[in-house]
Amino acid sequence: MKKAIFLSLVLIILCCTNKIYMQACEKAEQETVLEEYDYVRDIIPQYLTANDLYGNEELYLSARRVIYNWDTGTEEKACYYVFTTERIVGELVVQRIDGLYYSSFKNGCREIINDLYREERKFVLGNKDGNLILCTEEQVFVLESAGISGGDEFKNTDIAETGISEPLLEKQLCKIAKDKGIDLNAGSAKAVPRALIYTPGGQPPFVANDNYGGIGLCWAASTASVINYKNNNAGKTAMDIYMQCWETVGYDENRKPNGGAEWIKTAFTINGYSVDYKDSNLSTDSVATILAEEHKPIIMTLYGYEGSKLIGHAVVLFEFADFTGAGYFKFIDPNESHVITMMLSKEMMEDTHNIKYVVSPALTYTFWTGSFY
Repeated sequence: MKKAIFLSLVLIILCCTNKIYMQACEKAEQETVLEEYDYVRDIIPQYLTANDLYGNEELYLSARRVIYNWDTGTEEKACYYVFTTERIVGELVVQRIDGLYYSSFKNGCREIINDLYREERKFVLGNKDGNLILCTEEQVFVLESAGISGGDEFKNTDIAETGISEPLLEKQLCKIAKDKGIDLNAGSAKAVPRALIYTPGGQPPFVANDNYGGIGLCWAASTASVINYKNNNAGKTAMDIYMQCWETVGYDENRKPNGGAEWIKTAFTINGYSVDYKDSNLSTDSVATILAEEHKPIIMTLYGYEGSKLIGHAVVLFEFADFTGAGYFKFIDPNESHVITMMLSKEMMEDTHNIKYVVSPALTYTFWTGSFY
Protein backbone atom coordinates (compact mmCIF):
# COMPACT_ATOMS: atom_id res chain seq x y z
CA MET A 1 0.00 0.00 0.00
CA LYS A 2 2.74 2.44 1.02
CA LYS A 3 4.64 1.53 -2.13
CA ALA A 4 1.58 2.32 -4.27
CA ILE A 5 1.10 5.68 -2.54
CA PHE A 6 4.80 6.48 -2.99
CA LEU A 7 4.67 5.64 -6.71
CA SER A 8 1.53 7.76 -7.11
CA LEU A 9 3.25 10.73 -5.45
CA VAL A 10 6.30 10.28 -7.68
CA LEU A 11 4.04 10.19 -10.76
CA ILE A 12 2.21 13.35 -9.66
CA ILE A 13 5.49 15.16 -9.03
CA LEU A 14 6.85 14.10 -12.41
CA CYS A 15 3.68 15.26 -14.17
CA CYS A 16 3.75 18.62 -12.40
CA THR A 17 7.47 19.07 -13.10
CA ASN A 18 6.95 18.25 -16.77
CA LYS A 19 4.01 20.69 -16.99
CA ILE A 20 6.08 23.47 -15.37
CA TYR A 21 8.96 22.71 -17.75
CA MET A 22 6.65 22.79 -20.78
CA GLN A 23 5.09 26.06 -19.62
CA ALA A 24 8.57 27.57 -19.15
CA CYS A 25 9.61 26.46 -22.64
CA GLU A 26 6.41 27.84 -24.14
CA LYS A 27 6.91 31.16 -22.32
CA ALA A 28 10.53 31.38 -23.53
CA GLU A 29 9.41 30.64 -27.09
CA GLN A 30 6.71 33.34 -26.89
CA GLU A 31 9.22 35.88 -25.57
CA THR A 32 11.64 35.02 -28.39
CA VAL A 33 8.91 35.50 -31.00
CA LEU A 34 8.00 38.87 -29.47
CA GLU A 35 11.64 39.95 -29.60
CA GLU A 36 11.79 38.83 -33.21
CA TYR A 37 8.66 40.83 -34.02
CA ASP A 38 10.17 43.97 -32.46
CA TYR A 39 13.18 43.49 -34.75
CA VAL A 40 10.97 42.93 -37.80
CA ARG A 41 8.83 45.98 -37.03
CA ASP A 42 11.95 48.16 -36.88
CA ILE A 43 13.74 46.72 -39.91
CA ILE A 44 10.91 46.26 -42.43
CA PRO A 45 10.51 49.99 -43.33
CA GLN A 46 14.16 50.06 -44.32
CA TYR A 47 13.70 47.08 -46.63
CA LEU A 48 10.57 48.60 -48.18
CA THR A 49 12.35 51.89 -48.81
CA ALA A 50 15.44 50.14 -50.20
CA ASN A 51 13.28 48.28 -52.72
CA ASP A 52 11.02 51.23 -53.65
CA LEU A 53 7.93 49.41 -52.44
CA TYR A 54 6.25 52.43 -50.88
CA GLY A 55 3.88 53.70 -53.57
CA ASN A 56 0.20 53.96 -54.35
CA GLU A 57 -0.69 50.50 -53.05
CA GLU A 58 -1.44 49.85 -49.39
CA LEU A 59 1.13 47.49 -47.87
CA TYR A 60 0.68 44.94 -45.10
CA LEU A 61 2.95 42.57 -43.19
CA SER A 62 1.84 39.02 -42.51
CA ALA A 63 1.97 37.39 -39.12
CA ARG A 64 4.99 35.18 -38.53
CA ARG A 65 4.91 32.31 -41.01
CA VAL A 66 6.82 29.07 -40.70
CA ILE A 67 7.87 26.89 -43.60
CA TYR A 68 8.45 23.31 -42.58
CA ASN A 69 10.48 20.63 -44.28
CA TRP A 70 7.82 17.98 -44.75
CA ASP A 71 10.32 15.16 -45.04
CA THR A 72 12.01 15.88 -41.71
CA GLY A 73 9.12 17.54 -39.86
CA THR A 74 11.40 20.40 -38.82
CA GLU A 75 11.13 24.16 -39.21
CA GLU A 76 12.94 25.26 -42.36
CA LYS A 77 12.63 29.00 -41.95
CA ALA A 78 10.60 31.69 -40.25
CA CYS A 79 9.47 34.41 -42.60
CA TYR A 80 7.14 37.35 -43.03
CA TYR A 81 5.40 38.26 -46.27
CA VAL A 82 4.78 41.83 -47.42
CA PHE A 83 1.61 41.98 -49.48
CA THR A 84 -1.06 44.21 -50.98
CA THR A 85 -4.71 43.25 -51.13
CA GLU A 86 -3.97 41.26 -54.28
CA ARG A 87 -0.40 40.03 -54.30
CA ILE A 88 2.71 39.18 -52.32
CA VAL A 89 5.51 41.64 -53.06
CA GLY A 90 8.36 40.37 -50.89
CA GLU A 91 9.58 37.92 -48.27
CA LEU A 92 11.58 38.74 -45.14
CA VAL A 93 13.63 35.84 -43.73
CA VAL A 94 14.82 36.20 -40.13
CA GLN A 95 17.42 34.29 -38.12
CA ARG A 96 18.63 34.66 -34.54
CA ILE A 97 22.37 34.11 -34.06
CA ASP A 98 24.04 34.44 -30.65
CA GLY A 99 21.10 36.45 -29.33
CA LEU A 100 21.07 38.94 -32.22
CA TYR A 101 18.69 39.07 -35.20
CA TYR A 102 19.74 39.13 -38.84
CA SER A 103 17.65 39.07 -42.00
CA SER A 104 17.46 39.25 -45.76
CA PHE A 105 14.64 40.42 -48.04
CA LYS A 106 13.63 38.80 -51.32
CA ASN A 107 11.97 41.35 -53.57
CA GLY A 108 9.49 40.08 -56.09
CA CYS A 109 5.96 38.81 -56.29
CA ARG A 110 5.79 36.52 -59.28
CA GLU A 111 9.29 35.18 -58.65
CA ILE A 112 8.43 34.06 -55.12
CA ILE A 113 5.22 32.39 -56.26
CA ASN A 114 7.05 30.71 -59.12
CA ASP A 115 9.64 29.38 -56.70
CA LEU A 116 6.91 27.90 -54.50
CA TYR A 117 5.12 26.46 -57.50
CA ARG A 118 8.24 24.81 -58.93
CA GLU A 119 9.58 23.55 -55.61
CA GLU A 120 10.39 19.86 -55.76
CA ARG A 121 10.84 19.28 -52.04
CA LYS A 122 7.73 19.07 -49.88
CA PHE A 123 7.10 21.95 -47.52
CA VAL A 124 4.32 23.71 -45.67
CA LEU A 125 3.50 27.40 -45.96
CA GLY A 126 1.53 28.87 -43.07
CA ASN A 127 1.71 29.00 -39.29
CA LYS A 128 0.89 26.69 -36.43
CA ASP A 129 -2.39 28.41 -35.58
CA GLY A 130 -4.18 28.65 -38.92
CA ASN A 131 -4.80 26.74 -42.09
CA LEU A 132 -1.73 25.51 -43.90
CA ILE A 133 -0.99 24.79 -47.53
CA LEU A 134 1.45 22.05 -48.49
CA CYS A 135 2.92 22.48 -51.98
CA THR A 136 4.90 20.10 -54.11
CA GLU A 137 5.76 20.43 -57.78
CA GLU A 138 2.67 18.51 -58.83
CA GLN A 139 0.20 18.75 -55.97
CA VAL A 140 -1.33 21.15 -53.48
CA PHE A 141 -2.56 19.82 -50.15
CA VAL A 142 -5.00 22.08 -48.30
CA LEU A 143 -4.70 21.29 -44.60
CA GLU A 144 -8.00 21.60 -42.79
CA SER A 145 -6.41 22.01 -39.35
CA ALA A 146 -3.13 23.08 -37.80
CA GLY A 147 -0.13 20.84 -37.36
CA ILE A 148 2.24 18.98 -39.64
CA SER A 149 1.49 15.38 -38.76
CA GLY A 150 -0.28 14.65 -42.05
CA GLY A 151 -2.71 11.77 -42.36
CA ASP A 152 -6.41 12.56 -42.71
CA GLU A 153 -5.99 16.21 -41.73
CA PHE A 154 -5.60 17.31 -45.34
CA LYS A 155 -7.08 16.48 -48.69
CA ASN A 156 -4.93 15.66 -51.68
CA THR A 157 -5.69 17.81 -54.71
CA ASP A 158 -3.79 17.33 -57.94
CA ILE A 159 -3.05 20.60 -59.74
CA ALA A 160 -3.59 19.05 -63.17
CA GLU A 161 -7.10 17.92 -62.17
CA THR A 162 -8.26 21.12 -60.46
CA GLY A 163 -6.67 23.67 -62.76
CA ILE A 164 -4.98 25.48 -59.87
CA SER A 165 -2.65 27.96 -61.58
CA GLU A 166 0.09 30.23 -60.29
CA PRO A 167 -2.27 33.25 -60.01
CA LEU A 168 -4.80 31.15 -58.07
CA LEU A 169 -2.07 29.82 -55.80
CA GLU A 170 -0.90 33.39 -55.23
CA LYS A 171 -4.41 34.43 -54.17
CA GLN A 172 -4.53 31.50 -51.74
CA LEU A 173 -1.24 32.60 -50.21
CA CYS A 174 -2.41 36.21 -49.96
CA LYS A 175 -5.60 35.04 -48.30
CA ILE A 176 -3.53 33.30 -45.62
CA ALA A 177 -1.22 36.30 -45.25
CA LYS A 178 -4.09 38.74 -44.72
CA ASP A 179 -5.40 36.70 -41.80
CA LYS A 180 -3.43 38.77 -39.29
CA GLY A 181 -1.94 41.42 -41.54
CA ILE A 182 -0.16 44.40 -39.97
CA ASP A 183 -0.69 47.81 -41.57
CA LEU A 184 2.60 49.26 -42.86
CA ASN A 185 1.12 52.48 -44.21
CA ALA A 186 1.37 54.67 -41.11
CA GLY A 187 3.53 57.75 -41.59
CA SER A 188 5.97 56.68 -38.87
CA ALA A 189 6.69 53.46 -40.73
CA LYS A 190 8.24 55.44 -43.58
CA ALA A 191 10.55 57.47 -41.33
CA VAL A 192 13.81 55.82 -42.37
CA PRO A 193 17.24 57.46 -42.53
CA ARG A 194 18.36 59.18 -45.72
CA ALA A 195 20.93 57.00 -47.48
CA LEU A 196 23.88 57.51 -49.79
CA ILE A 197 23.45 54.88 -52.51
CA TYR A 198 26.35 53.54 -54.58
CA THR A 199 25.82 51.48 -57.76
CA PRO A 200 27.85 50.73 -60.91
CA GLY A 201 25.09 52.31 -63.02
CA GLY A 202 22.78 49.33 -63.41
CA GLN A 203 21.88 45.85 -62.29
CA PRO A 204 23.80 42.90 -63.79
CA PRO A 205 21.57 40.34 -65.51
CA PHE A 206 20.55 37.29 -63.52
CA VAL A 207 22.30 34.02 -64.40
CA ALA A 208 20.96 30.85 -62.79
CA ASN A 209 23.16 28.38 -60.96
CA ASP A 210 23.90 25.05 -62.61
CA ASN A 211 25.81 21.94 -61.64
CA TYR A 212 28.31 19.53 -63.14
CA GLY A 213 28.60 16.10 -61.62
CA GLY A 214 26.48 17.22 -58.69
CA ILE A 215 28.76 20.18 -57.91
CA GLY A 216 27.14 23.63 -57.92
CA LEU A 217 28.46 26.30 -60.28
CA CYS A 218 27.53 29.45 -58.37
CA TRP A 219 30.99 30.89 -59.06
CA ALA A 220 30.51 30.39 -62.81
CA ALA A 221 26.98 31.84 -62.71
CA SER A 222 28.18 34.93 -60.84
CA THR A 223 31.10 35.33 -63.26
CA ALA A 224 28.73 35.01 -66.24
CA SER A 225 26.47 37.66 -64.71
CA VAL A 226 29.33 40.17 -64.50
CA ILE A 227 30.65 39.33 -67.98
CA ASN A 228 27.15 39.72 -69.43
CA TYR A 229 26.90 43.08 -67.67
CA LYS A 230 30.19 44.23 -69.19
CA ASN A 231 29.34 42.87 -72.66
CA ASN A 232 25.80 44.20 -73.11
CA ASN A 233 24.19 40.94 -71.96
CA ALA A 234 26.20 38.48 -74.04
CA GLY A 235 24.00 35.60 -72.86
CA LYS A 236 26.74 33.59 -71.12
CA THR A 237 25.49 30.83 -68.82
CA ALA A 238 27.13 29.15 -65.84
CA MET A 239 27.84 26.08 -67.95
CA ASP A 240 29.39 28.25 -70.70
CA ILE A 241 31.90 29.64 -68.21
CA TYR A 242 32.59 26.22 -66.70
CA MET A 243 33.31 24.61 -70.07
CA GLN A 244 35.47 27.54 -71.21
CA CYS A 245 37.66 27.11 -68.16
CA TRP A 246 37.90 23.36 -68.57
CA GLU A 247 38.88 23.71 -72.24
CA THR A 248 41.90 25.80 -71.24
CA VAL A 249 43.45 22.79 -69.48
CA GLY A 250 42.40 20.20 -72.06
CA TYR A 251 39.74 18.50 -69.91
CA ASP A 252 42.27 17.43 -67.30
CA GLU A 253 40.29 15.39 -64.73
CA ASN A 254 42.81 16.45 -62.09
CA ARG A 255 42.17 20.11 -62.78
CA LYS A 256 38.42 20.42 -63.04
CA PRO A 257 37.23 24.00 -62.51
CA ASN A 258 36.24 24.05 -58.85
CA GLY A 259 35.34 27.67 -58.24
CA GLY A 260 38.70 28.70 -56.82
CA ALA A 261 40.14 32.14 -57.50
CA GLU A 262 42.24 30.74 -60.36
CA TRP A 263 39.18 29.71 -62.35
CA ILE A 264 37.25 32.94 -61.87
CA LYS A 265 40.28 34.93 -63.01
CA THR A 266 40.74 32.53 -65.95
CA ALA A 267 37.10 33.04 -67.00
CA PHE A 268 37.53 36.82 -67.12
CA THR A 269 40.76 36.50 -69.12
CA ILE A 270 39.23 34.10 -71.65
CA ASN A 271 36.42 36.58 -72.27
CA GLY A 272 38.78 39.52 -72.72
CA TYR A 273 38.41 41.25 -69.36
CA SER A 274 40.81 42.01 -66.55
CA VAL A 275 39.73 41.48 -62.98
CA ASP A 276 41.12 42.57 -59.64
CA TYR A 277 41.12 40.03 -56.84
CA LYS A 278 41.44 40.36 -53.09
CA ASP A 279 41.61 37.26 -50.91
CA SER A 280 39.34 38.81 -48.30
CA ASN A 281 36.36 41.08 -47.79
CA LEU A 282 36.30 44.75 -48.81
CA SER A 283 35.65 47.70 -46.55
CA THR A 284 32.44 49.66 -47.15
CA ASP A 285 34.58 52.59 -48.39
CA SER A 286 36.17 50.30 -50.99
CA VAL A 287 32.77 48.91 -51.98
CA ALA A 288 31.43 52.43 -52.53
CA THR A 289 34.46 53.38 -54.66
CA ILE A 290 34.39 50.24 -56.81
CA LEU A 291 30.64 50.44 -57.45
CA ALA A 292 30.16 54.17 -57.98
CA GLU A 293 33.52 55.40 -59.29
CA GLU A 294 34.93 52.36 -61.10
CA HIS A 295 31.44 51.22 -62.19
CA LYS A 296 32.14 47.56 -61.44
CA PRO A 297 29.90 44.95 -59.83
CA ILE A 298 31.67 42.82 -57.19
CA ILE A 299 31.67 39.04 -56.96
CA MET A 300 31.61 38.11 -53.27
CA THR A 301 32.68 34.64 -52.16
CA LEU A 302 30.97 33.63 -48.94
CA TYR A 303 31.18 30.80 -46.43
CA GLY A 304 28.84 29.53 -43.78
CA TYR A 305 27.82 26.37 -41.97
CA GLU A 306 24.85 24.15 -42.72
CA GLY A 307 24.89 22.12 -39.54
CA SER A 308 28.53 21.06 -39.25
CA LYS A 309 29.16 21.24 -42.99
CA LEU A 310 31.08 24.23 -44.38
CA ILE A 311 29.30 25.65 -47.45
CA GLY A 312 30.81 28.06 -49.99
CA HIS A 313 28.85 30.39 -52.26
CA ALA A 314 29.26 33.30 -54.70
CA VAL A 315 26.93 36.26 -55.31
CA VAL A 316 27.13 39.52 -57.28
CA LEU A 317 27.01 42.73 -55.25
CA PHE A 318 25.68 45.70 -57.23
CA GLU A 319 24.30 48.22 -54.72
CA PHE A 320 25.43 49.59 -51.35
CA ALA A 321 23.57 52.13 -49.22
CA ASP A 322 25.08 53.98 -46.27
CA PHE A 323 22.65 55.26 -43.62
CA THR A 324 25.53 56.65 -41.50
CA GLY A 325 26.14 53.85 -39.05
CA ALA A 326 24.09 51.22 -40.90
CA GLY A 327 23.23 50.31 -44.47
CA TYR A 328 22.43 47.53 -46.89
CA PHE A 329 23.88 45.43 -49.70
CA LYS A 330 21.85 44.41 -52.75
CA PHE A 331 23.07 41.42 -54.68
CA ILE A 332 22.14 38.71 -57.14
CA ASP A 333 22.21 35.19 -55.76
CA PRO A 334 22.33 32.59 -58.58
CA ASN A 335 20.27 30.24 -56.37
CA GLU A 336 17.42 32.77 -56.25
CA SER A 337 15.34 34.36 -58.99
CA HIS A 338 14.98 37.74 -57.31
CA VAL A 339 17.21 40.47 -55.92
CA ILE A 340 18.34 39.98 -52.31
CA THR A 341 18.65 42.91 -49.91
CA MET A 342 20.72 42.38 -46.76
CA MET A 343 20.69 44.99 -44.01
CA LEU A 344 24.05 45.83 -42.43
CA SER A 345 24.31 46.56 -38.74
CA LYS A 346 26.87 48.99 -37.38
CA GLU A 347 29.14 46.07 -36.52
CA MET A 348 28.85 44.62 -40.01
CA MET A 349 29.60 48.03 -41.55
CA GLU A 350 32.77 48.24 -39.46
CA ASP A 351 33.86 44.67 -40.29
CA THR A 352 32.26 43.31 -43.46
CA HIS A 353 34.10 40.01 -43.07
CA ASN A 354 31.47 38.99 -40.53
CA ILE A 355 28.37 39.55 -42.65
CA LYS A 356 25.19 37.58 -42.05
CA TYR A 357 23.35 36.50 -45.21
CA VAL A 358 20.35 34.59 -43.90
CA VAL A 359 19.09 31.94 -46.31
CA SER A 360 17.24 29.82 -43.73
CA PRO A 361 17.60 28.82 -40.06
CA ALA A 362 19.69 25.92 -41.34
CA LEU A 363 22.01 28.06 -43.47
CA THR A 364 23.46 31.52 -42.91
CA TYR A 365 26.58 32.69 -44.70
CA THR A 366 28.65 34.36 -42.01
CA PHE A 367 32.01 35.15 -43.67
CA TRP A 368 32.94 37.23 -46.70
CA THR A 369 36.23 35.70 -47.80
CA GLY A 370 37.02 36.86 -51.34
CA SER A 371 36.32 39.69 -53.80
CA PHE A 372 36.55 39.95 -57.61
CA TYR A 373 35.93 43.28 -59.36
